[in-house]
Amino acid sequence: MDKKVCISIILVLLAVSVAGVLCTLHYKSKAENIEMKIESLNKTVSELKDEKSELSKQFKKDQPVAYGMDLISEKAKACIKREKYTTAGMNKCIYSSLDKWEKTVRNNFDNAKRGLSPEQAELFEKSQEAWEAYKDAQWALNDATLGTKEGSIYINILAEQKVSIVERRARELDGMAYYFKD
Repeated sequence: MDKKVCISIILVLLAVSVAGVLCTLHYKSKAENIEMKIESLNKTVSELKDEKSELSKQFKKDQPVAYGMDLISEKAKACIKREKYTTAGMNKCIYSSLDKWEKTVRNNFDNAKRGLSPEQAELFEKSQEAWEAYKDAQWALNDATLGTKEGSIYINILAEQKVSIVERRARELDGMAYYFKD
């Protein structure tokens, strides 16, 4: 082989080797840069989780009962699923949630009443008595209409209508408790 050809081959091999080293360094640098970005993102995610946790604690502290009320609905849904959506099972779950909603109405009423002047408390009690009369009348109407329908589905619809009335009042009283406080 000619000396010039050999030198050309060596130069080409040297150029390929240098190019390979440069590519390796370039990609290694990019990989390190990506790793640094991932580490930074993980730190940011961790900080956001901590902030979310703090905000969640603060939210629960500022809201009298709202968080717990959502649990009543979720537990009722889970109960119905466990009961495999049978009429009797669903009815049991719905009436169990009704008991919890009625207790929540009483608790929220007491929470909202705290701090009211005697005159305000008297008006608030009259308002609650009027709501109780509405609830009883609505339940009687539902019993007279839905309760006379044929088909097992109406048993559950009737129970759910009762829950709906009480749940709305519980949520309304929860808002009052929040806004009535000093």
